[in-house]
Amino acid sequence: MIWLVACLTALITALLVSGLWVAFYSRTRNRAASSTLRIQSLEDQLIETRADMEHHRDLVFDAMAEGVILCDLGGRVVFMNRAIHRIFGIPENIPENTTLLEALRLHEVEEVFERTLKSGRTMGIEINPTGLDTNSLRLNAVGVHSSSGQAESVLLI
Repeated sequence: MIWLVACLTALITALLVSGLWVAFYSRTRNRAASSTLRIQSLEDQLIETRADMEHHRDLVFDAMAEGVILCDLGGRVVFMNRAIHRIFGIPENIPENTTLLEALRLHEVEEVFERTLKSGRTMGIEINPTGLDTNSLRLNAVGVHSSSGQAESVLLI
C-alpha cells in the first residue's frame, strides 16, 4: 500500500512539474516571439529613418552650388550632387561602384581622398584641372565618422 501511495505521489508530482514546465516554456516562447516581432518592427523603422535621412541629405547637397561627393572607405562614390555633374560634365547615371578616380579622372582628388583617409584630418588644396571652364578649384575633404567614432566615409567639397 505504501508503495502504491509513493508511486501515485511521484506520478502526480511529475505531472505537476511537467505542467509547470510546459506553461513556463509556452510563456517564454510567446515572449521570444513578441520580442522578435518588436525587433523586426524596430529594424523596419531604422531602415525607413535611414532612407529619410539619406533623402534629406541628398536634397540639401543637391541645393548647394558647390560640388559635393561622398565616398565610402574603398573610394567608391556613394553620392554626387548636381553641381559635381555640371562642373565635371559627368553623366547623371554613373554605374554603381564607380570609384572616385573613374568618376572624376583627377589624380589630385584621389590623392586628397587617400591622405584624408590615412590622416583622419580635414584636408584642403587648390587644384588646377585641365579641360574645365575654371582655372582652379578649391577642394576640401573631411572624414565622416559614426557616433562611435569609427570612420565611415569621406566627404569632398
